[in-house]
Amino acid sequence: MDSPKYFTLEVQGVSASQEDLITHHLFEAGAAGVQENLEFVQKDRGYQPEVVEADIKTLTVYFECPPAPDAVETLMAEFPSLRVRVQEHDSVDWLSLWKEQWKPFELVAGVWIVPDWHRESFKPAEGQCIFIEPGMAFGTGTHATTQLASQLLISLLTQKQVKALLDVGTGSGILIWLAALKGVVKLFAYDNDGESKRVFLENQEKNPGADVTWVENWSSELSGTVDLTMANIIDGVLLDLKSEFQKMQSRFYIFTGILVEREAAFLEEMQQDWPLVQLQRVEKDEWVGFLFEAPS
Repeated sequence: MDSPKYFTLEVQGVSASQEDLITHHLFEAGAAGVQENLEFVQKDRGYQPEVVEADIKTLTVYFECPPAPDAVETLMAEFPSLRVRVQEHDSVDWLSLWKEQWKPFELVAGVWIVPDWHRESFKPAEGQCIFIEPGMAFGTGTHATTQLASQLLISLLTQKQVKALLDVGTGSGILIWLAALKGVVKLFAYDNDGESKRVFLENQEKNPGADVTWVENWSSELSGTVDLTMANIIDGVLLDLKSEFQKMQSRFYIFTGILVEREAAFLEEMQQDWPLVQLQRVEKDEWVGFLFEAPS
């Protein structure tokens, strides 16, 4: 049996004045959707994308059936400067494919990240499991920054006693559950993304037994009460949150999400008027992470 197909029409050379007319024509011809292929730049240190406005654009148009030849011919006749290409594609269930490819893996020695749909089929010979369904939240455990944060967390917990921990930008909650498995008894989580909160609370039900509290105003509610504050967030955002981290008055801080190329600038600004002592530096791919001890 042949797999389902869909079709795209790539339309190049679309001017801003033509875009609405061309889009209308394509929907009249049976298009299921139109995508404008945009270019982005990331100028600010939070890496927020900004759209680069272009006078001439490219549209990708989606059809469930082959676009009618006469519709394409009419489009070309009315707008002769366009360049048009029709392509056929196999339909893919991307969610099923992603689930199939995301297998259980060992995050740190003795701790496995297990997608929730493998809960019944995956039984490690030894070790503990964190069950995760990330949804749209950041946190499958496969990203280098999450692995660096996990490495630093385990390193600290093997050397020092940490009774209370705050994870800022918790995403799906992997670092929280890892800390719980390693004996941290009081855990606090925060993320400014509503979807992350929803996913985190769902994952909390999949990993019961930990004493975890979601906090909104973390720097004011928890000041002076947690031994470790950690944040796996892009370096520019970490710097923007510096004053909030200082309010925490934690003894230890773990910061990951710093690009190697921005390491020196990050350290200079983060340690300015805040003499953090660097206890450990780790690196993977293009990322670095740090474990700091704050002055007492």
